[in-house]
Amino acid sequence: AYLLRLWKVIVRRIKKEPSPCDIYEESDMIIRTIRDIFTGDVDAIHIDQPEAYERAKEFLNLVMPRYVNRLHLYEGKEPLFQKYKSESEIAKINQRKVPLREGGSIVIDQPEALVAIDVNSGSFRKDDNADETAYQLNMAAAREIARQLRLRDLGGVIVNDFIDMRRERHRRGVERALHDAMKRDRARTKVLRTSPFGLIEMTRQRIRPSLKTSVYGDCPCCSG
Repeated sequence: AYLLRLWKVIVRRIKKEPSPCDIYEESDMIIRTIRDIFTGDVDAIHIDQPEAYERAKEFLNLVMPRYVNRLHLYEGKEPLFQKYKSESEIAKINQRKVPLREGGSIVIDQPEALVAIDVNSGSFRKDDNADETAYQLNMAAAREIARQLRLRDLGGVIVNDFIDMRRERHRRGVERALHDAMKRDRARTKVLRTSPFGLIEMTRQRIRPSLKTSVYGDCPCCSG
């Protein structure tokens, strides 16, 4: 409905305006973000600038009126990014090692041909039971892997090296957890079964260059 409305506006401009003229201009960053990323799963949108808030409200009223009540104007004294710890999350996006809330970590490497993700247990322990410890950590890692893939916009072939688990039901549980966590992703994904080596291979649609490729360039001296 939004695209049809937009197309009709463009056609009207073509007929009415003398050429040359602009018939379409891409929306600003806030409108693009709401348009491309916002779904019913998002609980709230906070904007700290009144003008931007009004633009976003107008857009939501036009396109998704039932979600207008989820839009909030932030008027607190503490900076918005500081209050919701966004700065630290942005810093983590560029780090190779990502700590897990429950303990342990995942390590993300991005060579030329694929993305390799390794799950490390660190000091995480669960009831002195090695298999249960591996299962609980792998479940947490599966959710974080799906989140990091979205944040970093990683695509192509992805190989996840989870901690070895002996029980078949634990392996299937981790597969389901990864599959369910990837449902929030707008990119097309395919998750395979656990291999005999304990690896879960998957593919994710490559929509645009990854965040790392967009932000960093290779050093001409050391190729770092």
